[in-house]
Amino acid sequence: MRGISVGRIWSSELAVAHPGAAPPPQLRQAELETVRRRLVRLAFDIHDGPLQSLAAAGFGLRDLHSRVAALPLDTHDRDAASELVLELINELSETERALRTLVSTLEDSHPEIANAKDLLDAELKRFQRRCTANLVVEGEWLFHPDSHSQALALEALLREALTNIAKHARATNVTLHASRCS
Repeated sequence: MRGISVGRIWSSELAVAHPGAAPPPQLRQAELETVRRRLVRLAFDIHDGPLQSLAAAGFGLRDLHSRVAALPLDTHDRDAASELVLELINELSETERALRTLVSTLEDSHPEIANAKDLLDAELKRFQRRCTANLVVEGEWLFHPDSHSQALALEALLREALTNIAKHARATNVTLHASRCS
């Protein structure tokens, strides 16, 4: 695991000067707790990020299956089915990008933090491929989350809410509103 090493927590000079020496037990415990917290965070990030995208792709594939099974395939039907398949390919490509970003973030001790507007735009694009509801965005979206974890949480919140609307709500109008809390 890159980025988590005894050398970072325990002085690398001591490790070189005393090659067989183990770090003090309290530092080893701190290292294990750091790894445990990162793994728990990773589990949440994977569940709320890329796995939501995979669920959306599965939802689209089920939709494609029912469309193709129910209709005779004339040219128009084939075009519609082809368009849906392309949307699903895009969704899976975005999932791959999200997983690669997540892995890079784990390896980078100072990852770049996306701003809220960019996160919103990406999720709106994904939502509009799956749902035809009229979408209105209100509020203050021009801010940077304070940490990468906050950016991931915002992205996961947007993705989960919009995925659930597309899957279950049968909404014709959707409004997203953000406001800053003091």
